[in-house]
Amino acid sequence: MDGIIRSADETSWKLTIAFMGGLLYLWGWLLVNVPELQRIAVVYEFMTFLAVMIGGLAHVGARHFGVLGFPSLKEIPTTTAVGATVGLLWLIIGGQIARLAGMQVTFYQTLPPLIAYFFAFAIASTEETLLRGAVLPSLTTMCGKLTAIMLTSIMFSALHWLAFNAQLPFLLSAFLFSIIISALTLHYRTAWVAGAAHITYNLVTLYFLIGAP
Repeated sequence: MDGIIRSADETSWKLTIAFMGGLLYLWGWLLVNVPELQRIAVVYEFMTFLAVMIGGLAHVGARHFGVLGFPSLKEIPTTTAVGATVGLLWLIIGGQIARLAGMQVTFYQTLPPLIAYFFAFAIASTEETLLRGAVLPSLTTMCGKLTAIMLTSIMFSALHWLAFNAQLPFLLSAFLFSIIISALTLHYRTAWVAGAAHITYNLVTLYFLIGAP
């Protein structure tokens, strides 16, 4: 675990707290104001809260802030650029596997465009803060990096199956994508690089599906 944790002075605390607080608020707003998203908003609000709790307990227990936290401000441009590049590349590679699954098209087209973009952003952010920011480092402690990456990727795929009834091609794409961004998370010691990749993938995919908001 020592190879992936961040000390407090390596982490942008204010940005981390602001981001997680904003994410909790966004899910609460979607829950109250968008009836089509109530069921999934409850689940993802809970997932966001769980990420905060696990990350907070890890910090208190180890006196370090885990990879849930944003990197220092000077590292954000690099990790953002790397993540965004990976997200765009996977849109090409993974898109050929998933072929922009029909469930995505149907689901997002039922939402107002701006709400769809907020939703796509919130989904990516929540999945990364929980799986890459909290679960991945915990599993790495227990069973090593490789096993942790594989287990996290299985969870990532299973989540898309349970929450969105994703079909096999999309699940395969999600599994492979998860392996890549999990490895990047452990390399850069921050979930933000995976978050940047996932957010870029979701938003650019959504643009091709429904156009500009």
